[in-house]
Amino acid sequence: MANQVLTTSLTPSLDWADVSGALEYWVQVATDPRFRTITQQKTGLATSTHTIASSLTDAKKYYWRFRTRTTAAYTTDQAQTTQGAVGVALRDAAARTGLAQSFKPTYSLPIARIALSLKKTLAPTGNIWVEIWTDSPGAPSAQLLADSAVVNIATLTTSFASYNFDFTFPIPVVAGTTYYVVLQADNAIDAANYATWETSGSNNYSRGGPFQHDGSVAWTAPNTFDHVFNTQYQGGWGTWSPTWSFWVDSTAEAAFTPSVSNAVGRYSYIDPDETTDTYTFACNPKTKADPVQMQKAFERNLSGDLLSEFIATRALIKLDFNETYIALEQKTEIERFANKRKDVYLVVLSYNRQDVVENIYKVAFTKGPTFEPLAHGREDLFVGDVEHEESANT
Repeated sequence: MANQVLTTSLTPSLDWADVSGALEYWVQVATDPRFRTITQQKTGLATSTHTIASSLTDAKKYYWRFRTRTTAAYTTDQAQTTQGAVGVALRDAAARTGLAQSFKPTYSLPIARIALSLKKTLAPTGNIWVEIWTDSPGAPSAQLLADSAVVNIATLTTSFASYNFDFTFPIPVVAGTTYYVVLQADNAIDAANYATWETSGSNNYSRGGPFQHDGSVAWTAPNTFDHVFNTQYQGGWGTWSPTWSFWVDSTAEAAFTPSVSNAVGRYSYIDPDETTDTYTFACNPKTKADPVQMQKAFERNLSGDLLSEFIATRALIKLDFNETYIALEQKTEIERFANKRKDVYLVVLSYNRQDVVENIYKVAFTKGPTFEPLAHGREDLFVGDVEHEESANT
């Protein structure tokens, strides 16, 4: 998807150029250009494309970027490695159904693997896995994304050893934020056959502590010691790509988008329903909006709002082709939109060719289009103008 695109899809597909040596891509979608409000993200992408899974909000602007990983090696972020040769049983006769250890990552990178020191008693059956939970605060609140791969509990040894739990889609975390490693199982409660998570014999991990919950999922911080754990990410992450944006409007029918940034400007008519129906022309976009309206437009752009949400500042927008020209096929296309009374979206509005508001403006034909041949006998090039009025309707 190119930058500043108008799409009618609430689940659009993002596409970017392949990166040499890429082992994984990480995509983020946000409602602000600084990515302070991330609506969704995906790691573990093997190709340079991603179709947004959950529906976006209609009539809203979004920003997206990607990052690339090129190194397969695992690197430890947080760890508590002091072994105490004792531990806490998982799903024992007391109906303890979950164990946890809180931690604070140093790096804002996706956790790809968590290693735990475990052992079994007698012959338990079933699977165990790891989840990452958010903080409420002070206790585990909710699971973050998907489970790790499972480990067959029968494969554990009767002495403590390290076992890896890998995530198919690594879990993005934020440095300095509290999270929880949560160990779960699906085996039946059994006082004699169970798994044990080793503890250190002291509370030596300064960035978190142990937790457990019973059958009602009431998390408590017991008077036990820190668990033996290790959180790991895979390295080689490059910098974030440039930030791109797109607008979502499921009722959109046509759009003007800039293709070249210069004084005159090149713009394209785009019909989202007919993706091959694109016509580029040179024009001088003009507007009768006064400086006060332009300032309001800037303010709306910075807040990410659509101009059409503000009825009080309706403006007449005029596209003037008298100083330049358009081809016959482009003139025909403009007339086609006008005759069908389609709404048109103007992405860039300039004032005195200096101030450019990168926003989306929903407008409707009010006059014209009026075109004449560029010169007598020339039926291939035309000059004229088209007027649109900002629409208050979305």
